[in-house]
Amino acid sequence: MLEPHPCGDLADSGGDLLTVVGHASECWNSNFQSVFLTEDYNPDGFYRYIPDTAGDLASGGVLQALKVKGHPEYDTLHGQTVGVALPAVWVDIDDPDPDDVEEHPRAVRTQGVKKGAAKFMSGEGCTWRDDHVVFTASDGGDIGRGQIWAYKPTKHRGALDEEGELTLLFESTDKHVLDYPDNCCTRPGGGIVVVEDGDDRQNFIRGLRPDGSMITVGQNLVDVRRQLIDASGKLYDPRVKDDDFGVGDGVGRSEFAGPRFSQDGTWLFVNIQVPGITCAITGDWSSLGL
Repeated sequence: MLEPHPCGDLADSGGDLLTVVGHASECWNSNFQSVFLTEDYNPDGFYRYIPDTAGDLASGGVLQALKVKGHPEYDTLHGQTVGVALPAVWVDIDDPDPDDVEEHPRAVRTQGVKKGAAKFMSGEGCTWRDDHVVFTASDGGDIGRGQIWAYKPTKHRGALDEEGELTLLFESTDKHVLDYPDNCCTRPGGGIVVVEDGDDRQNFIRGLRPDGSMITVGQNLVDVRRQLIDASGKLYDPRVKDDDFGVGDGVGRSEFAGPRFSQDGTWLFVNIQVPGITCAITGDWSSLGL
């Protein structure tokens, strides 16, 4: 992982510690004490990296995995209740950069499991809101259509022995309401914009209001044409078991990716992965309750 600087140079951020977990997304907390990371390897952990010097990843640091206190290897996939706060702690990953990680890509996850780290399914987006981090688990939930979680520090904030609460904010019970939540971002008003990586013919931008309700913000209506196939990086291969037609074959509409608000919260920038375009969206966001 490389840390960009405004001058245009790239500094080695010591990012080996951040990449061996197969991370999907990351975000800083508000005072740059730690970076939170999701993992997309099925099943996954949820991690944080605490640099020795706040805000400086290159200074070295400690990688930890989240554990539900009193419940080793807690399974968040099924039987969860929205709004219930689970007590959470962090366990150290003793060897965050194992020599055999290329042969054993789950080496870091395995270390966390041995110490009782919680299990998520398809960790994706990650964003900071107020005093807590919000992240998605695309395949979590009783119907496997996705969950949105929050972790809030409650004791020893920023320290290695920090404790907190893990709370389910939303779980999809209907793919037409939320279907495989992926990247996400926070609006200054406290709403969370979540983009979908769901059905190839139906992908939406959703909005999670502070009151916990879900709304639809937008829909991808860009049909993928056959001549745009190279942009996807994947072709249908009938020789591969369980392969199927998708956006890479000129079928359907691609996922959204990388939503981010302008600093004043008036513009939402979001990408459509195939054919590879960026959209800028503005309007009366407060009227949506976001």
